Amino acid sequence: MSKSIAKNAVFNMGYNAVSVIFPLVTSAYVARTLGASGVGEVSSAQNLATYFTMIATLGIPSYGVRAIAQARIHEEECNRTFSELFVINLFSTVFSLACYAVLILSLDKTLFSNPLHAIFASLIAMSIFNIEWLYQGFEEYKYITIRSILIKIISFILIFLFVKTEDDVNYYAIVICFGSVGNYLLNLSQLKKYVSITFKGLDLKRHFKPIITFFAAVIAVEVYTLLDVTMLTYMCHPENVGYYSNASKIVKIVANTITAIGAVLLPRLSLYFASRDEKQIKKLISNFFDVITMFSLPCCIGIYLTADELISVLFGTSFSPAATTIRFLCPLAALLPLSGGIFAQILQTSGKEKYYFMCVCTGAVINIVLNALLIGRLQENGAALASVLTELCVNIVMLAFAQKVIRIDYISRDFITSLMSCVLLVVLVKMVNLFVPIHSDLLLLLIEVIVGVVGYLTGLLVLKNSKCYMILKKIHIIK
Repeated sequence: MSKSIAKNAVFNMGYNAVSVIFPLVTSAYVARTLGASGVGEVSSAQNLATYFTMIATLGIPSYGVRAIAQARIHEEECNRTFSELFVINLFSTVFSLACYAVLILSLDKTLFSNPLHAIFASLIAMSIFNIEWLYQGFEEYKYITIRSILIKIISFILIFLFVKTEDDVNYYAIVICFGSVGNYLLNLSQLKKYVSITFKGLDLKRHFKPIITFFAAVIAVEVYTLLDVTMLTYMCHPENVGYYSNASKIVKIVANTITAIGAVLLPRLSLYFASRDEKQIKKLISNFFDVITMFSLPCCIGIYLTADELISVLFGTSFSPAATTIRFLCPLAALLPLSGGIFAQILQTSGKEKYYFMCVCTGAVINIVLNALLIGRLQENGAALASVLTELCVNIVMLAFAQKVIRIDYISRDFITSLMSCVLLVVLVKMVNLFVPIHSDLLLLLIEVIVGVVGYLTGLLVLKNSKCYMILKKIHIIK
């Protein structure tokens, strides 16, 4: 069991590493090639299609993992469960695609007059083959990782081959769709190794209630995370969407990577809640919190301090307004790992999904109100401020509910030493800016990152942060 978990952790870390590098490199190239307006157009069209993709898949990507994991021991039951979910997904996909076509027709008067809408319609249509949940249910993380890396490499090559001028917006959208559709088709090619589709004795009704429950949570989360781009699209210019999308991309890549650190700990947390081992639950969550904040706090501060260089190096000077936006957004690097990586896991693994649903619904309502109030005045910076304030409120509500489940003191000695080490990071990076005459943004960014990392790590070691020592020992840097 432990060997399997260790292997899955290695493959998951590899996948996350590629998921970070690929968007950064491609975004840097695409931003310079298409410009803010082109990036904004694609982001807006993709954002709209994502709503309908969500409807097409219902809650099956989440529910399907659990259903297959429970049924995979019995071949006949596994085949029947997969077939039932596949048929439900087929009907929901057809319905969603029809709704999308009606909406586009009502907006543009001519069906798919904008090629981007037609291109992203393929994501909705191909949702029927989004059977990632089958492979997750069978715990085929090795296959998922290798397949995803292969598709990302091909997508990377296609972008450099076909996206060469600001007029290649449609080609960029096609490559984005290929990134998803390619995964779907490869999944389909391996299907027979795991299940066989059957249409005998199907009972679709037994899945309706759990699917609706999962779908409700998915809607709340997706609306909560997609509204900013949607409202920017209809209230501002494509350039504003482009500035916001790229700034948001950097911060969320960092936040999601930090959140993924604890992925292998979550099954253990579920086990402790099932056995009601309160002592181990508190120990695990406290350690998780200390590790998360040890990484997220310096990332949050580092993004703020190097915003100008980050935007210039990754996206070019035409995206310079995004530097202010990324400074507004940088608190998300600390807030998202807390809500998604700690508090949400406490609520979900303890069987308090209704609390989690209430939290994300609260976030959606707050986000709508704040976006409506702030975007008109501050444009992309208003959307950024709304996102941060919303996430702060969600964290507060989630923390309150999580403390009802199990009371934990989050202010530990390691957390304090992380905060104190951040002070040294700020001082050193500021000194580089003031006293080191460098005119290359790339070189300046590299020096800032190196000095900041070394200074922060030194602070942790001098102050004897136990989590830092633990990690360095695990990777054999110190004994």
